[in-house]
Amino acid sequence: MIFSTDKNATRRMIRLITGLALLALIVYIAQDLFTWAYSDVPPGHYARKRMAMAAKLRDKLKDHPEDIKAHFDLAELTYNRSEELSEYRIVAALNSKYPHVHERIGDCLLNMKRPEEAMAEYNKMMIDGPSLESCASMRNEYTRTGKTQEAINMYLAAERKDPDTPEYPYEAGLLLVHDGRKNEARAAFKRAILTANRVGKPQPEAQSWLDGLK
Repeated sequence: MIFSTDKNATRRMIRLITGLALLALIVYIAQDLFTWAYSDVPPGHYARKRMAMAAKLRDKLKDHPEDIKAHFDLAELTYNRSEELSEYRIVAALNSKYPHVHERIGDCLLNMKRPEEAMAEYNKMMIDGPSLESCASMRNEYTRTGKTQEAINMYLAAERKDPDTPEYPYEAGLLLVHDGRKNEARAAFKRAILTANRVGKPQPEAQSWLDGLK
């Protein structure tokens, strides 16, 4: 009987400890979700680690305000959109040709619903060297506003700037198809295929489109 009583007490203690542990876990998750719901910070250990790294960079920049890499890294880490834009602009002011800086400013402005300013930054990026991601952002904005020809011109300019990337003529071809300009689209797809074969990056989609336009 004594053994039975002790056994029941042990069970109750295990249930109590399990319940407290579960409650602590729920509170922990709720805190993360509350933070995520009312700020730009996503939940989780990685977010807290990232915020700590950003804080260290802010301290570093107090003593070394000209450290361009620290400014760029802080912009990459922060969850504060205004701080992100400010840091990228500092980088651009220190070195307007710093890799990807105009692309990042454009992305940031686009996320802040400032498309005209974003496009201006993307155009600066095009001078130094395009990227597929930023060209896609520019294409989306151009097509959203009915500027298909500007989107085509942008991809053709990217192709001239970077002739080893078959995606540029391929994307131009898709826009030309949409615009009903089949002959120009065929030429673009052929260039995409030739470039893909030359650099060893197969482009079966371009071939499929070309076959479909015959």
